[in-house]
Amino acid sequence: GPMTNFSASTTLSSDGAERLSGDFSLGLDPVAPERQVFSADLGGDLTPLFAPEYRDFFGTDLSLTANGYALKDVVALENMALTSKALSVQGKVTLQDGWPSLIAVEGQLGHSDGRPVLLPVAGAGTRIGSALFQLTHDEAISPDWSLAASLTDFQSPDLRLPETQLRGSGQIIDTRIEGA
Repeated sequence: GPMTNFSASTTLSSDGAERLSGDFSLGLDPVAPERQVFSADLGGDLTPLFAPEYRDFFGTDLSLTANGYALKDVVALENMALTSKALSVQGKVTLQDGWPSLIAVEGQLGHSDGRPVLLPVAGAGTRIGSALFQLTHDEAISPDWSLAASLTDFQSPDLRLPETQLRGSGQIIDTRIEGA
């Protein structure tokens, strides 16, 4: 059966120093006991675990908060926020039968003083001045999804883009055969 009341605190340490700590909980919703609810609140300084050149991306105060629920064939991340020195992402996502029925995620990337951000990606020296992005889908309205992103001062060893607008769209359609 479902877990009724679980909570835990966790700590990640390296070299004798605490790097990340936080709390998790999982239980039944007191208002709607058929729903399994969950939450997480983690934060800390992970910079010693990354290559020195990426420390300015992560910063000394990385945080993740999330809460949501599971009910029958639905899993919903009702509220999520991930924040580092150079990145902020927030949003919500709902999956029904493993397919996205709601996506509302937005974020920004960049330093407040305008300095370029070295991205923690494979390859040599990919940087960006700033970026804003938004990904949306609401099955209750239509099967359409959309992605909008604007980037400034993208630089990699092979490509330079002073200003870029990216747009994407499509449809999310469950193509599984009933009863198969």
